[in-house]
Amino acid sequence: MNKKVRFAVAFATILAVMFGIGVTVAFLIASSKPVINTFTIGDIQLSLSETTGDKYRLVPGTTVSKDPTLTVKAGSDACWLFFVIDASADLDNYVVYTPAAGWKSVPGMQDAYYRQVEKTDTDIAFPLLQDDAIYVKDTVTEEQLSAIKTAPGLAFTGYAVQKVELATVEEAWRALFGAEVADR
Repeated sequence: MNKKVRFAVAFATILAVMFGIGVTVAFLIASSKPVINTFTIGDIQLSLSETTGDKYRLVPGTTVSKDPTLTVKAGSDACWLFFVIDASADLDNYVVYTPAAGWKSVPGMQDAYYRQVEKTDTDIAFPLLQDDAIYVKDTVTEEQLSAIKTAPGLAFTGYAVQKVELATVEEAWRALFGAEVADR
């Protein structure tokens, strides 16, 4: 073989090796475009309203208009919705009330109710009392009413927790209050 042929073979070999290294280096340093993930925070917005006021007269045998309404606001995630009634100890001596249709009693709890609400794009209002009323017992006497030293009271509080991964009302209650259902 003559020098020119050897030189050409050597040069071709060197070029092939450099090309191979160059491709390998290019392969090792290649990158992709980023994949961007955006996370939003779940949201539940509630409002509790009542249009009938906050002071009521107890007159035996009468119906008292009372319309507490819990509203899940537009854009809220699917949730477990609760309301709790806090009544003064003696109120049940004078009045009777029933939760509105669609509310279920929280197992093991007194005066705590729940329902499931799907994700909503509009406000959804849920009345809390059947017929938007409480009923003063007709068995209440004037003497009983006159003997009241501290006016009996009735309060409503609404709560909600995202439904994601909470399969039961007990799990939802624990997520809200950090306690077993019967511990409230």
